[in-house]
Amino acid sequence: MAKSDKPRTYNTGFKVKENQLQYDLRLRKPFPWAWLLLLLLPLLLIPFERDITVHTLGLEGEDVPGCSVEMKYTQYALLKEGEFLYVKEHNVSAVTDSAALATFSGVRVSVFSWLFHHFESARFLARKGRRTGENSFPIHSRQTEPLPIVLENGSFEVEVRSRSYDMPIRGAEVEVELSDRPDRVRAVTDSSGRVLIPGVKPDVIARSVTASREGYKPSEKEDVRVGDYDERPLVLSLDIVLESVDIVMCIDATASMDRPLSVVKKNALTFHRELQARCGKYGKTINGMRLKVILFRDFAADGKYALQQSDFFEIPSMETDFESFIRGIAVSGGGDTPENALEAVASAMNSKWRTGAGIRRQIVVVWTDAPAHPIGKVGLTNPVYPKGIPTSFEDLTSQWESGAYGDDGSMKKRIVLFTPSSTPWDEIMSTWTGVYHEAEVKGVSITSYDFERIVDRIAQNI
Repeated sequence: MAKSDKPRTYNTGFKVKENQLQYDLRLRKPFPWAWLLLLLLPLLLIPFERDITVHTLGLEGEDVPGCSVEMKYTQYALLKEGEFLYVKEHNVSAVTDSAALATFSGVRVSVFSWLFHHFESARFLARKGRRTGENSFPIHSRQTEPLPIVLENGSFEVEVRSRSYDMPIRGAEVEVELSDRPDRVRAVTDSSGRVLIPGVKPDVIARSVTASREGYKPSEKEDVRVGDYDERPLVLSLDIVLESVDIVMCIDATASMDRPLSVVKKNALTFHRELQARCGKYGKTINGMRLKVILFRDFAADGKYALQQSDFFEIPSMETDFESFIRGIAVSGGGDTPENALEAVASAMNSKWRTGAGIRRQIVVVWTDAPAHPIGKVGLTNPVYPKGIPTSFEDLTSQWESGAYGDDGSMKKRIVLFTPSSTPWDEIMSTWTGVYHEAEVKGVSITSYDFERIVDRIAQNI
């Protein structure tokens, strides 16, 4: 039989003749490949461990220590814990040392990965502040050198806050002059008061960083090294400028106020001066101020004198007229104990407040030694009863709360109560926004309130 002939299969023990030659043919048994694979299968189930070291670098090849490095990979195995084709997700982290190195020890890899190595590549993410880098590494391969991860240029973050309220300022304009760019970078802060300028090298110097917003004094910092703010934003604080403050003073002018009226007049005359001085103490400037006075009594008992209102007095040009009005207040009437104070508050809320651009504040101040009639219940037939005011306390509350906040998110309304802690003043204290009252003192006389303390609290939060 020629060597090139294909093997033939015969039954064992047959003898054949071919070209006068005799051959003794025997059956060739197939090689047991299946059994060999079954013998090798346990090797595929054996996991092993390896160490992987990463090296975090800057764009110029310099070491960047202190980076947070995260490694993500998937481990595959044919059989584990009763599962065929076992899959496990790994997510581990480390921090590079002073040499910018971090080692992940005991990374578990299956022999199965040698056959399907494209399944088992680890992904590394490195962060240092707002600089990031990434790299991938086939964990089945033999590692001879640390895996380099180059951190790209990061971002320079600026935060703008109000010095007065210690709150972020949305919509502030930020202008940055960087040493490596010919043009200034301009951006606007988001709702958290922050803005991110991307692609900034850590060794760049910001020659100036300026923040400004309508209603605030601009703030600027010079020669700022961007790398110093990798982990935190550069904070610029702005001082508030109050374009206008309108104050309406509601004063109980009934007979029971005869004794405390002298103290009330003194406080009313000095309220705006104290407020302006204390605002200056907290870095706040008031550009314009107006004062208005509402005298209230009882609509059921006092006829046309139940509610008397002045116009707004411009301060300081009309300060003399304001002082004359306050000094001319005389007490009379009142009828029963409760007075129509809530109608006075509602009238104050309906005042012609100043509107327009800039930050504006409205303050209502109430002086009384008595509780108040329910609004819309007493004296409705009195010809001087105000028109268009709420007819229930709930409606009065809704009117106060509507539009309570300005465009910058800060509260623009305040109500200051020099009143006893009785109905409805206790309800106002517990349900209204922007209330100032010495509520912890029960039954205190309105002449005993710490006037300066209350004005100081208003100045801090106006």
